[in-house]
Amino acid sequence: MMFPVPQRVISATRGMGIADALACLLILMVLLAPNNPSQLTPGAFVSIPLEALLGAAVLLILPPQARTAAATLFGLALGVLALTKLLDMGFFAVLARPFNPALDWPLLGNAMSFLAGAIGPFAAIGCLAAAVVFGTVLIIVMTRSVQRLMRLVVRRNLAASRAIVALAVSWLICALLGTQIVPGTSVASISSVAYLQHRASLPSTDLQSQEEFTAHAEADPFANTPDGQLLTALRGKNVLLTFVESYGRSAIEDPEFAPHVGAVLDAGNRRLRADGFDSRSAFLTSSTAGGGSWLAHGTLLSGLWIDSQQRYDEFAASQRLTLTRAFHRAGWRTVGVMPGNDTPGKRASLLGYDRVYDAQDMGYRGPRFSWASMPDQYTLLRFERTEHATRTRQPVMAEITLVSSHAPWEPIPGSSTGQTSVTAPSSTAWPQRMILRKRS
Repeated sequence: MMFPVPQRVISATRGMGIADALACLLILMVLLAPNNPSQLTPGAFVSIPLEALLGAAVLLILPPQARTAAATLFGLALGVLALTKLLDMGFFAVLARPFNPALDWPLLGNAMSFLAGAIGPFAAIGCLAAAVVFGTVLIIVMTRSVQRLMRLVVRRNLAASRAIVALAVSWLICALLGTQIVPGTSVASISSVAYLQHRASLPSTDLQSQEEFTAHAEADPFANTPDGQLLTALRGKNVLLTFVESYGRSAIEDPEFAPHVGAVLDAGNRRLRADGFDSRSAFLTSSTAGGGSWLAHGTLLSGLWIDSQQRYDEFAASQRLTLTRAFHRAGWRTVGVMPGNDTPGKRASLLGYDRVYDAQDMGYRGPRFSWASMPDQYTLLRFERTEHATRTRQPVMAEITLVSSHAPWEPIPGSSTGQTSVTAPSSTAWPQRMILRKRS
């Protein structure tokens, strides 16, 4: 006589099967997922990860007492692997490079400052808390997934053994033949092993690179050049290095932006020629992308390739001749206009500036523009009134770092509708009032 199986038993069995399938799928995704978002395509997952086969085999052959501990350790390792790949994706998306665990933790403070300026301090703290919770949950989920896979392997040990052997043979054949279903992606995958090997080599590579950087920094060919022989072709001229942040080569080559930006540049050239001036253009490769603009500024000022905070700190503390120091020695008044600096620059004198105007020195009393504390129009007018328009002075060399251009999607001062009145402190050297037009 056959007894009917209760419906709730069937539902529970189906639920376990779905949960087992999701656990296996999540493990495969973590093992096969690339760390660069540009490579995150369906073809990246058409592979057999050797790490999964070895892990399942180890769980199958271990004694019961060690099996649970091993599954927990595997799950924790996969959770950390997933977090590291996510960090890499974020860094690739913002800085066009992977996350460096030895050097990049100080950037967390910069990220929090940017978020606080863009969405407010409480929202920024909320984002940080959400990130911590997400990371913790991800590690817990990965650990539970591996533990569920362990129970599945033990429960279906015969079927699991056959599947592991069949997949291992398939992996070996594909590895020998170099089989690729998707061009550039081998079916026999060891991507996680290769990724971890690369991670393990980073500290020694960074150390060697840092030693080479130190050697280059100490080799200063202009250190002993007499002051009178520096910058002779520019004597008597004002020199302004103005950084319009976040606008690179793509602004004039990307089809989405080029027609608009090109028209503005052409109009500006026509106005310059009408006034007897001319312009020249060239490309420089930046040492950073998407953020950390002070690294690129340091590269330009020093002639060194500064692509990390460690290198910047070493450069700033050195006595290497920079552009600002060279101009200072040659008789220019050297000025840094840095409205994005919310705290006074402690290394200003070390870099060769006679005067640095940070956000507190600018005297701006108007609205913020997301992260930017003030609009670029105000920054330029402030410099014009306090430095450039002063006639009884020596020639000026200025580095001006504009800030509201960082976020072109924010309300733009000077557009067609709406007005905001901004009052500056009363002084003959300051603009008494300027009108900012804001997009509604």
